[in-house]
Formats: sequence, structure tokens, C-alpha cells
Amino acid sequence: MKQRRPNTTTKLKALKAFDYEDKMLWAAANCLYEQTRGGEKYPEPVVNALVESFAAHSRVLIEFLYPSKNVHPDTILARHFFSPNERWLRICPKESLLMRSTRKLANNHLAHLTYTRSESKLNKRWLFVKIAKELGAVLKIFNETTEIQALRQAVGRRRQRGNKFGG
Repeated sequence: MKQRRPNTTTKLKALKAFDYEDKMLWAAANCLYEQTRGGEKYPEPVVNALVESFAAHSRVLIEFLYPSKNVHPDTILARHFFSPNERWLRICPKESLLMRSTRKLANNHLAHLTYTRSESKLNKRWLFVKIAKELGAVLKIFNETTEIQALRQAVGRRRQRGNKFGG
């Protein structure tokens, strides 16, 4: 795959897309967390929609941080924000077993109707607090780099991410 060398304008647009994924991950995670803590009680179809939203945004962000070998050429990757691209590879923690299994679970759950998929256990198969905390730690590293801070300062935009469980 050819390495992208996006200019500042392209990086700012990509950062906006990243921020949307990040925001949606935490929105779904927070709602699911409230559900498990006895707060908001959503009907089962809403819980399933939240789990699917969490799965989709987790998958997108895991691919952003840890691209697969067959990544689409148009996919925005964390390393595109760094020059050289390898700088991100040096500061990013190694992809964990939890991230790999989350990617696989999301791929199977979202993209395929499989015999092993069990709708009645949908919510129980997603360790969303654990996933969000681990994913959040890597996203924090990305967001706190000088490159990302400089881009955010250039447009006067702060990252807004709120979670209720310290992820």
C-alpha cells in the first residue's frame, strides 16, 4: 500500500472524521454503561442498536490505530498524521489481544450473518467498558501528540470526549 502524505487541509478534514468516530464511540459506551449501572433502562432493540454502534465505532478506531494488511487506500490512518509515518508506530502501544478479538468480533457481527452469532447474548459478548478503556488509552496517546495538538490549535478546536467510567 502506498503511504499517504496528506497536506494540512486534508489532515484537518481527517481529524474531523476521527473526532466524529471518537465521539460516537463514547456516546454508545456511556449509554451502555448507564444501562448496566441501573440508570437508564432501554428496550432490548435500543440496547442492541447501542451495542452495534459501539461495535462499529470500535472497529473503525481500531483499524485507524492498527490497520490490517488489506486496508483500503482511502482509509484514514493514525500514522498519516505523522512525518515520518513511522513515528506513530514507535509511540503507539502494540495491538493487544483484546483489540484483535474486538476487531474480529466486530467484523463477524457487523459484516456477516453467521451461525455462531447469538442475538440473545449480543450485549454479553461485548466487554464494552474494558474495550473502551483500553481503546481510550491509545486514543489519548494519539490525541496528546504534538502533531495532533498543533492541528487542533490551528483551527481552535478542542477535543471533546466525555465518558462516565474513566475510559
